[in-house]
Amino acid sequence: TDFCRREGIGQQPAKAAGSYSFAPGEEEQHDTSAHPAIISKQRQIVQTGDPLTMHYNGGTWFVHPPLYLWLVAATGRLFGFTEFTARIWSAIFGMIGIYATYLLGRLFFTTRAAVLGAVVLMTMLEYFVMSRLAIFDVPLVAFMLLATYMFMRGIQEDRGSHFVWASLWAGLGTLTKGPIALILPAMALVVFFGLRRRPFPWRRIPWIAAGAIYLLVGLSWYLVQWRIHGSGFIATAVGYYLLNRFFGVVESQSGPWWYYAPVFGIGAIPWTAFLVAMVPYLSRRWKEHDGSLFVLVWCAVVVGFYTMAGTKLPNYVLPVYPLAALGIGSLWDRFLSGEPRAGAYVRLAFAGTVLALLIGAWEVTTFAQIKYPEQWAALQRHLFALAAGMLELFAVAVVVYVLRRPVAAFAGLAAVTVTLAAVV
Repeated sequence: TDFCRREGIGQQPAKAAGSYSFAPGEEEQHDTSAHPAIISKQRQIVQTGDPLTMHYNGGTWFVHPPLYLWLVAATGRLFGFTEFTARIWSAIFGMIGIYATYLLGRLFFTTRAAVLGAVVLMTMLEYFVMSRLAIFDVPLVAFMLLATYMFMRGIQEDRGSHFVWASLWAGLGTLTKGPIALILPAMALVVFFGLRRRPFPWRRIPWIAAGAIYLLVGLSWYLVQWRIHGSGFIATAVGYYLLNRFFGVVESQSGPWWYYAPVFGIGAIPWTAFLVAMVPYLSRRWKEHDGSLFVLVWCAVVVGFYTMAGTKLPNYVLPVYPLAALGIGSLWDRFLSGEPRAGAYVRLAFAGTVLALLIGAWEVTTFAQIKYPEQWAALQRHLFALAAGMLELFAVAVVVYVLRRPVAAFAGLAAVTVTLAAVV
């Protein structure tokens, strides 16, 4: 955009995009130790000649639907079963998720807020890291965002075809990691329309066409597996890995009710303090601004849902980051437009960044010492050097902000993740 070219803000995200696209396993393409499970599953799709039933360690594997494994198996067959082919689809969907976030930003906010939000998401630590790993959550989030975008466009433009597209994206998300791809966006939309005191647009949706698409794309694999494997599949895939993941604890992956607070504290770096500041800022605007309300509702629904769930993992709350990034982008957009209230929250966020860094360093240090004491002892000198470098970058961003160069300060914050990627 003109804003990016004028302010030179595109340089850091361009470098980050390069890290998304080319960094996964580039220096270790023949080292498969990091993702042996994914590589084993994609190999067995080719070896067994059975693309419908996933296999692992000689047995059936019903944990997740097969779309992501189909993709990595296809690239593995073409280019070899390496760490690169296992990871590349996460990088691709990471970029798709960033673009979908930009589209939602244009829908709810301004173009500049959308650009800033996309940059924030691209440089949030957890999203950046997850997009370089072979996991199912990154494509899931991309499909959820695309489904939500098309649904909201259908509302705005009153076009039934947009709802059909939304059901297609939701179906692909379901084929990636289950019905949560439909459940979470639907919950957020119902709450959003309820708080807006607007009737949910039931009559605008072409239910037969949208339902048929979702059934065909998202649920047909479940039906086929049920037909092949019977009640054993239902008990494992639906009973244990779907329902018990929420109502019980899967594979001893539990946690306290505050489990996700430190996850966001670390995962939102270098924007943690701005994430905190964004909440009260948008809370003051939600009554007159749809975008502010939707960001708050989406984040609250996702965090609330997984807080109540018995099974807890850091990657579960990945869907929070795109909308949170848009909220931060909106805060910066209003600040750059000269809004005094936004300026006050940005000042507080810069002041709180130092505190956030100290808390984050304590969290990482404590976790590493408890969970990985040997690795911590071997790497702590290097980690301290890396932390010192990040602190220097934060300090530069703060100084530039004090000198009243806000765009340069924003770019300086984004540079923290880019530099981290270059080092790690």
